Amino acid sequence: MVKTFESEGCIPVSEELLESISSGINFSKITGRAAGHNAPDFGQLTFVAVEFVPNGTSDPQVAVFATNNDDISNRKLNGLIVSVDGFAKNFSDWGEMPDAEFSMSSRGAREAKDCISLPGASLAEPPPTASGFDEAQFIKISGDKYGQFDKTFDDGSTLTVMGKARAICDGNVATMKSNIGENWESSFNKFAIESVCPEKLG
Repeated sequence: MVKTFESEGCIPVSEELLESISSGINFSKITGRAAGHNAPDFGQLTFVAVEFVPNGTSDPQVAVFATNNDDISNRKLNGLIVSVDGFAKNFSDWGEMPDAEFSMSSRGAREAKDCISLPGASLAEPPPTASGFDEAQFIKISGDKYGQFDKTFDDGSTLTVMGKARAICDGNVATMKSNIGENWESSFNKFAIESVCPEKLG
């Protein structure tokens, strides 16, 4: 029987979690390939393998991290990220959990690394947006009117306009209104919510 991403219990990683992890990877470029696997010996912990090119010039390598994020396929980020293997420790700013008892020999760590190469491997599908939503038009207006563009950081990671919009959709509208104040009506936050998740304005 051929092993596949699904049959081996692999978990797709959200683009937002991948971007978050990659923001701490130094002098390297992520390839966009990642996969997760539960850590059965550690409660809610999940191992996440991320492929990247060290220093931007070497062959791709896979680093393994651990997170207690509620759901690594969900765009909402609410957990810690720590390094597990040597590459993760040497090429990233993500520290180690004090007195951590997990390593690459822990169940789920090696599996996460193997998942990246299995048939069917892919990132998590982004959540559905509003009916009739025109992503290309939204991105164009975001740039033309609000000065919002995809941003690539020094480490090679990228925060997309859509990624930022989805993060805004995860936020609390009342808090946003309070923080933005009188500029709310003309803000990118309001435009993003009205376009991507209008149900939040209820």
